Amino acid sequence: MVRAAFVMLAACGRIGFDPVVGAAGDGAGGDGSARIDVGSAVPVALAQAPICVDNVGQTSITIPFAVVTAGDLGIVAYADEDSGTVASIKDNTITSWSRVDASASAAGAVYYRVLVANVTSVVLTLNDVPGAACFYEVSGLDATAPVDTAAINDSGTVAGGTATGPAVTTATANEFIVASANVSDGVTGMHAGNNFTNDSLLHTDGHAHLITAGIGTYTPVWDDPLGTFSAYTAAFKGP
Repeated sequence: MVRAAFVMLAACGRIGFDPVVGAAGDGAGGDGSARIDVGSAVPVALAQAPICVDNVGQTSITIPFAVVTAGDLGIVAYADEDSGTVASIKDNTITSWSRVDASASAAGAVYYRVLVANVTSVVLTLNDVPGAACFYEVSGLDATAPVDTAAINDSGTVAGGTATGPAVTTATANEFIVASANVSDGVTGMHAGNNFTNDSLLHTDGHAHLITAGIGTYTPVWDDPLGTFSAYTAAFKGP
């Protein structure tokens, strides 16, 4: 009889776990950790490693990638060294990608679409050079309305050797956040203790991401000697 009760509890994913989400860090020192009920939806995860490409003086960027899984979300984060903009973004199926309007800043912007199996590359046509973009294939995100929130800072000033990007406060526990910074004197990496993962330093601008495990406020912080910067942060929610 005791064994039967144990099995039932395990199936509910509640042995030794409180399903209440814990406190999240701010991305600048907190660990952003939380406990998630194992009976919840499929967790958000990168389906393949981020792919980052610069335009090497050209007016377009082509990002080729491995076979994708239909239903995953494709995300492209673009950063421009000279505050340029993207004229258009389409994949090899000639499908245009949506822009996270609240992310549009002097640093660039974030674009996304629900992937289909035959998507193998994406092309950004630019209004200026130079720039760089990172492609992310992410599973477990909401395919209907994936954007949670975004924020920009177009008038940042480096303080204490760090460039602090705009913070976002998530509405759900398990989310995917991308962040980019365009810094006048160039970033050298993520600041120690910040829980964002560096993805690229192309053109000495910063691209980074974070998968959250709790509702909270998250802030990307880069190391940078001095200068001014613009930056954006965008969060995508799970189902």
